Amino acid sequence: MRFVISSGSISPRRAAYVKGAGAEVRKGCAPTDLGGRNKIRTTVASMRSAIREHDPDLFYTAADASAVFFIRRTGENDSLISLLKPIINKNEEEKMARTETIFEGVATALITPMTEDGVNYEQFGNLIDWQIEEGIDALVVAGTSGEGSTLSDEEHKRCVSFAVERVDHRVPVIAGTGSNHTDYGKQLTKYASDAGADACLIVTSYYNKATQNGLVKLFNEYASVSDVPIIAYNVPSRTGLNIEPSTYVKLAEIDKVAAIKEANGNISKIVETFALVGDKLDIYSGNDDQIVPFLSMGGKGVISVLSNVIPKETKEIYTRFRSGDVEGSAGLQCKYLELINALFCEVNPIPVKEALAMMGLCDPIIRSPLYRMEEENLARLRKAMTELGII
Repeated sequence: MRFVISSGSISPRRAAYVKGAGAEVRKGCAPTDLGGRNKIRTTVASMRSAIREHDPDLFYTAADASAVFFIRRTGENDSLISLLKPIINKNEEEKMARTETIFEGVATALITPMTEDGVNYEQFGNLIDWQIEEGIDALVVAGTSGEGSTLSDEEHKRCVSFAVERVDHRVPVIAGTGSNHTDYGKQLTKYASDAGADACLIVTSYYNKATQNGLVKLFNEYASVSDVPIIAYNVPSRTGLNIEPSTYVKLAEIDKVAAIKEANGNISKIVETFALVGDKLDIYSGNDDQIVPFLSMGGKGVISVLSNVIPKETKEIYTRFRSGDVEGSAGLQCKYLELINALFCEVNPIPVKEALAMMGLCDPIIRSPLYRMEEENLARLRKAMTELGII
């Protein structure tokens, strides 16, 4: 079965290539090759999914402005493949490569367990396994909670590769690779992409702050070295820089930018962002106290610090909302609010490491310029955890 589905007119040049390879041109979106069982929508992703459902031998798809090509894994199509590949514009191929949603639900912004001398990989592996067993949907490694900015280059890269190997495709692994040193951030991004990470979480520049136009150029730079989707991370409380909703419109035009981790805390700006790009970019809450509000706007989930401590319960907030129990989901959001506040009463990840230490899951070792939690705040955290039966 060799065919081209064309949603509009096909250029004479392309038609000559296609017919020369012995393929058919079918116009419209419900080709008889599929037995008419499904109406295939005009989006490339929908077409690809529907074709694969009916034709498991499909292995190559490509698109341009006029047509979508579906080629099966058979020897007789080798000539068609060799003819079509060179004439598809590179940028249009990249648009086809844009992945679907990275994850839906809860991704834990995982801490990095430390010893006095480096990373404690035994504890790190145990945490990864426990998180997955508890039902978490994805893991972010070497991000803010993972102290990525104070990991050495060797540690940062090993944390990513270790996580990819330990997870072994059970859930998506998202690598924190942003930096205020763009060239270094690009090196980390390329490394993570090559190492098998499913996506990269890239924070805006910090300290040396970019303009809004500069941010668009910055993410274009990162996209140029990544083979995996990028989540743009906006956390102005740390960076001193906010991605404006209008800037997200431009970021949505960058093929590799697939999603947003939004932690600006400004619900009005968040609603504006959903209005402008909610149909173009997946949006995740970056704040645990705003999970339900994000979901109510169409958000895909949360990248969570809370789930380090209570992964199953954090996932339940999401699950209840998606099942239609909005009241129950909101009730859980409120139930865990004091714990959330205690986990952020000092700079993350100071409190969450203390919490996990109290649970016996890691040592409370944190890297300078962060230091152990102050006693008054530690007592508050312990009280919140005790009242919830965590310890």
